[in-house]
Amino acid sequence: MSILKPKDEIFFNLFDKQAKLNCEATQIFKDVLESFPDLEKIKILKELGDTGNKLRAEIAEALENSFITPFEPEDIHSISIYLDKYLGRLYSAAMRIKLYKVNLADRFKDYTLQLTDTMMNSAEEILEGINLLRKRQNAVNFVHKIKELEQEGDIIQREATASLFDGSVGAIEIIKWKEIYEQMESAIDLCEDISHLIDNIIIKHA
Repeated sequence: MSILKPKDEIFFNLFDKQAKLNCEATQIFKDVLESFPDLEKIKILKELGDTGNKLRAEIAEALENSFITPFEPEDIHSISIYLDKYLGRLYSAAMRIKLYKVNLADRFKDYTLQLTDTMMNSAEEILEGINLLRKRQNAVNFVHKIKELEQEGDIIQREATASLFDGSVGAIEIIKWKEIYEQMESAIDLCEDISHLIDNIIIKHA
């Protein structure tokens, strides 16, 4: 049973909104890939990014107005920032696909969709992590699962990057795709960072 006071719930509710927003944005990103070259849905990602900024600002305001917080203010701030950064990496990858006018075909699309699925699984796991944090439940399995997803993302990124150097891809295209893959893998890495934060907070306040 949670021992949190009602006023503490604001932070967990806002974290939950941020995490759900990241899941929604990841699905939109996947829709962009599947409907390529129609990139209209990137506009939706921009709108979701604006919403994410507002949620982060709400958490900052709540911190300023709270004399007592459920755990250290700097930890609350860090989780909020990392959740928002995930959204930023996602939008950055989408904008590179648009601005670089990439050829999203065959293996490029396959690798990008694989990374997107790993991003989605990671984002959904973070939702579970927020619930564990709210209830102060053991997060060992959660951290392990996120680590597995991070390793999965690393493998996909390495294979995708290696495929760029088989002699069939021009130098400019190599640069474009390396940046896109790096932004996506960075989003997955942020989920691992969040999982460690959650685990550390639960241990400190057990």
